[in-house]
Amino acid sequence: MAFYGRAFSDVRPEHRGLYQPYGHFQGMLSWPELTHSYINKHGYKRYWDARAKAPYLWNADTHTFVTYDDPRSIAAKDAYVRAHHLGGVMYWEQNLDPGGTLLESIWKGLNPRAH
Repeated sequence: MAFYGRAFSDVRPEHRGLYQPYGHFQGMLSWPELTHSYINKHGYKRYWDARAKAPYLWNADTHTFVTYDDPRSIAAKDAYVRAHHLGGVMYWEQNLDPGGTLLESIWKGLNPRAH
């Protein structure tokens, strides 16, 4: 699970950039950056990819696409782990979730008694 987003520019506009080629990798965005400056802000609109069970951002003006995990996608991944009796999950990068929001989502999803 990613505690960051990956931003891509020069993305084809079909399907709001979903599964489209891109021109350039713009960089990584921490979870706090995503929540404070990108998710439904500054022309970025949040969408949900039902196939991947993950959110993404699309900026139609700049043709920028951002993929990332959030508490909802983490819950879906946790459910998959539990349903298939897997040993756990892996996430990267701890310091990109300084408030522990995403880590807490993992913990709650893997520990049914935490609810």
